[in-house]
Amino acid sequence: MDHVSIDCPICGSTQDESFREVDGYRVARCKGCGFLFINPRPTPEGLSELYRDRETNKFFSEGYEPPELEAPVLAKVFDTIQRYVRSGAMLEIGCGRGDLLALAGSRGFTPTGVDFFDGKPPSTPGVRFFDGPLEAAHFPDASFDVVVIRNVLEHLFDPRREVAEAFRLLKSGGYLYAKVPNAMAGEGPFYRRFVAPRYPFAPPYHLSHFSPASMKRLLANAGFQFLQWSVEQPTIVRSRKKNFVRQAAYRVLNLLNTVSGGRFPQITIACIVKKP
Repeated sequence: MDHVSIDCPICGSTQDESFREVDGYRVARCKGCGFLFINPRPTPEGLSELYRDRETNKFFSEGYEPPELEAPVLAKVFDTIQRYVRSGAMLEIGCGRGDLLALAGSRGFTPTGVDFFDGKPPSTPGVRFFDGPLEAAHFPDASFDVVVIRNVLEHLFDPRREVAEAFRLLKSGGYLYAKVPNAMAGEGPFYRRFVAPRYPFAPPYHLSHFSPASMKRLLANAGFQFLQWSVEQPTIVRSRKKNFVRQAAYRVLNLLNTVSGGRFPQITIACIVKKP
């Protein structure tokens, strides 16, 4: 797979320094804004091939966050979205199996999903799917009332470009719900001891490592108005012991984050922003 060097995906700086090495990939830290990102990284063409390969892409497997276990998480995500918009046209970027879009259809939305399906999109009634990168779909300006990007921006070659395209596709007054892993938590001892012992942002799948500050800056640079942070619970797992530990860690982190005034990082970052 070919690799290329890039400028900082947040501020565009050409200056970075080595932060650590993970699985043979260099994690760079921007000298301008401190953002952590994989540099060099696979080309956009290489990433497309990576995600089209169903044998190696775990994110399309039925065993990855099974629908019946993910459903409670998605229901709460939808409750958050519907505080701002009750119905309309919804686009999910990186929709995977289309679990969230199926829920959207049942709650009065007209759902559309974009992802790499290798010619085999999900057969979800009432949902329109596009196979390929978002820009190749050529959706008209102001096509959607809400756009959802969950667990996707960290995978993209150029997250700035994707967020700008989401801004174009939203109607004025439309909303974006976005979620990414929190690099600040992944680097911390609590995560390493109680959640995952190794570095969580494994390349070449995860390329950009966001903090709340860099996430907010990325969205503001695209023109979005920040509205609120949100918190997603972890997906339920079948192991009772593992599920207890995950849910307990989630609650402890939320409590520590609250009592510390946000100084103790949560594992993920989720937010709602608006196109003015």
